[in-house]
Amino acid sequence: MKVRVTENNVVITECSCINEGEIGVNDCSFALPECFEGLSVTAAFNNIPVPVIDNKCRVPSLKKGTAVLGVYAYKENDGGIELMYSPKPTSFFVNQGSYSEECGVQSTPSISEFEQLCRKYRDEIVEQLKNVDNRVNKVVKISKDSTDEQIPSAKAVYELFSNFEIPEGDGVASVNADMVSGLTITPKYKPLTKIINDCQNTADWNTNNASNCEADTENYILGKQSIHSNGGAMVCVKNTLDMLNNTLVLKLRINGMENGSKLYMQVCNTSTPSKSVVYELMRGTSTTPAGEWREISVPYTGYSYGSFSAVDFGNINYLRIYAEGNVDWNLQYVGIRPVVLDRGIVTFTFDDGYASQSTGLKILAEKGITGTLFYVPEANTNGSDDYLKIADLQKLVNHYGTDVEVHGESSYNDKTNEELIAHWQEAQAILKENGLSDGKYMAYPNNMHENRVVQLAKRFFDGCRTIQYYIPSESYPPADNHRVRAISSISANLNDVDYIKDKIDKAMMSKSWLVLVFHRIEDGETSMYCSETELTEIVDYAINSGAYIMNYAEVMESSVVNTNLGNMSKALDGIIDIQNSLIGGAGV
Repeated sequence: MKVRVTENNVVITECSCINEGEIGVNDCSFALPECFEGLSVTAAFNNIPVPVIDNKCRVPSLKKGTAVLGVYAYKENDGGIELMYSPKPTSFFVNQGSYSEECGVQSTPSISEFEQLCRKYRDEIVEQLKNVDNRVNKVVKISKDSTDEQIPSAKAVYELFSNFEIPEGDGVASVNADMVSGLTITPKYKPLTKIINDCQNTADWNTNNASNCEADTENYILGKQSIHSNGGAMVCVKNTLDMLNNTLVLKLRINGMENGSKLYMQVCNTSTPSKSVVYELMRGTSTTPAGEWREISVPYTGYSYGSFSAVDFGNINYLRIYAEGNVDWNLQYVGIRPVVLDRGIVTFTFDDGYASQSTGLKILAEKGITGTLFYVPEANTNGSDDYLKIADLQKLVNHYGTDVEVHGESSYNDKTNEELIAHWQEAQAILKENGLSDGKYMAYPNNMHENRVVQLAKRFFDGCRTIQYYIPSESYPPADNHRVRAISSISANLNDVDYIKDKIDKAMMSKSWLVLVFHRIEDGETSMYCSETELTEIVDYAINSGAYIMNYAEVMESSVVNTNLGNMSKALDGIIDIQNSLIGGAGV
């Protein structure tokens, strides 16, 4: 096993097959940050401490199931030990082993003096943590007059932030001497959107044959206006966008959109205007979100059609948003968000809980990866052998490490709020009571859902998955955790193997998140069927691509991202250091 450790996160970069009960069999090597130099380092496997010596250790005996791996660094002094760093842990799956207590052993190994010392360190650390004075809510105003004695490095942090934009509500505000208190700290893995054009100057957009554009001083969230268009087009040639190293972000509001209508974005280089790429941003259906401001992210490889290889995505200086059909919309800003992954992510999900999905999840497990099954609780009670039962799900969780989450039998748009609440509470209770999961994530049945459903779902779930074909890759982190985009109907007669391979390649190119949705893993003639052979070929291709292969919960909760975000990251580090000093030391 190979593990990368930062000041804030523990990340498994390569995981071998680990079986229950094995002792001294599996090695674990660590890539540690510079701040760990000179400190004692311990790995914690399910709270079993193992010293890390020369950046290596042996994995201890573990029980089957999900194992939590943490790494902490400390130093010894006259008063005992002082915990310096305790980054967020990660997890991996331990397979069932052959040994059981009935087999017995000839002799029981004793605990070494070194292991006893490690346990002593662990107990002392736990005791110190209990005595930490909780002063997290202490507020100290940072200003240009603050001294290092009052707040360590306050002046340096103030100067760093004086030229940056940080989020304030739904918009951004430049920090200055009058706005230094109450800073909002954004986690480093959630990069900020840098606004390129805030639509305060209509002339920037009403050029090059743009039509039906006007300033809207009633519907806006930044400045004094947004730009409104009804069936027209908006063109901007003022700014240069780097879409290779950034994800393009649009803040849009759909006011009205007839079924069948579409909203597009075209990008190109003005030096070669005949070569362009067109993205489909929104498609008119009965569930098209209307009346709310939404941030839509566009990974540069998630295109609909165009001259992809001929466009210089590092220097986009022509951007046009236009409608096909009857579309009424507002634009508040165009921005970019730094790409934070060092490669793409591929996630295998299975909807509804068909019996044949156990075969698909076994295929994944035999390759050393896991998938997510979005389960319909009604399937367990309808008496059909075509669906997995609770006992089947428990085997999938225990044997294959499957992530089981919530799904619905029919469109949520047809249910009242009371019916939805009852359904979700029952679904989460079934998963929890049977040891399957906490049910923190949900997949909407039948594609997109209206705002009422999405807003209600936020009360029950940390994230939700939908289906959207026109921008196949999701950005990471997603622009909207409760509308994560995915590709469905993977089969021989629709989104076939070659099509999915192409999307895997493009997810790797743009370092984005590709979520694949499967239904029946068996031979069949409709788009609901994907054969075992086709699934195996897709899984092998994803693994060989070098992508992160992670289930849905792992992606939403993991720390796979590259946190090196340049100067903004340094500024956030300064704020985090101040916060840590207020609660008694870094990492506590």
